[in-house]
Amino acid sequence: MFNHWLTAGKEWSMVHGSWSMIIALLLMTACSSDNGVTTADSGYRPVEIESAAVTRALQPGVTPYYGSSLALTYIYPGSPFNMVAGTSSDKFTRFGVEWQKQTNGNVTRWVQTGETASTMLWKSLEDRVNMYAYAPFIEPPTEGMNYTAIPFSIQVDQSDSTKLALSDLVAWQELNYYPTAGQDKISVIFRHLLTGLTVTLTSGPGGSPTKEELKDAEVTIQNVTKGVTFSLQDMIPHTTEGNGTENLTEIIPCKGSEERTWHCVFPEQTISANTLFVTIRVGNKTYNYQPVSDLHFEKDTAYRLTLEIGDTRLVPKSVDVVPWGAPVLMTDDELELK
Repeated sequence: MFNHWLTAGKEWSMVHGSWSMIIALLLMTACSSDNGVTTADSGYRPVEIESAAVTRALQPGVTPYYGSSLALTYIYPGSPFNMVAGTSSDKFTRFGVEWQKQTNGNVTRWVQTGETASTMLWKSLEDRVNMYAYAPFIEPPTEGMNYTAIPFSIQVDQSDSTKLALSDLVAWQELNYYPTAGQDKISVIFRHLLTGLTVTLTSGPGGSPTKEELKDAEVTIQNVTKGVTFSLQDMIPHTTEGNGTENLTEIIPCKGSEERTWHCVFPEQTISANTLFVTIRVGNKTYNYQPVSDLHFEKDTAYRLTLEIGDTRLVPKSVDVVPWGAPVLMTDDELELK
């Protein structure tokens, strides 16, 4: 085609080489995106996450997912794959691909990340696919991720919403889905795999400590199991076995927007009777809560534990099951136990 402009062999050779370099550079540019994800497979529609939501603690209903990362897996059932190794000979089947949330003003979008990861693509508009996601994103172990036993541990420090999100393990799956025209952007709606707990403090008879003093109390959750494993296929968390106290931890909970409330998440478990569970420090006084009978906490369930703090003792008032996301709305009169 270049002979149309150049007829001399030498000129052709030099210019042909220059054009080859330019074309190569253009191809390299076209095959990569600004987030380091390669897009070498032209002709296929890329996977897009339109939104990610979750029924979460502290807020009613389904709200935008408040974490900043998730892992997305696509498995085409007709293709060979190894769930234990997280591999497949089908380039469209992908395991545990990291996505990050980017926010610019009021606009939020989810972007696939990874320096060596190729873009997730739809195989076609007719091929059905099984989709799985969990959050937060979990960095695979050095030896590789076993997607039938994904490891996860809660954070000790859950003292703000960002740290709470790192412990709030959530998951989603959509089976036998196919991206018909106009429906190839997915909406992820997570469910909780762990337990949510709200601790509410009330003032005992005599008003000491006062409501104002209780607002500044230091609350710590004690002796909770910290680790689980879960499978992509059933999304059921299983407690990580440990020797003695190896798998136990304390939690610094997140102070709630409502006065005298604290929130945390931890794996499904039973707190045995007479086990130290909650420590509360008010000024120079320390109060300990040890249940007199076993407390059972189930996954995907939120609880509210109300404790009355008096001058010399702590009295447990109630343990209630509450919907995920339902805020504890109490008036001052309700908080004043008569």
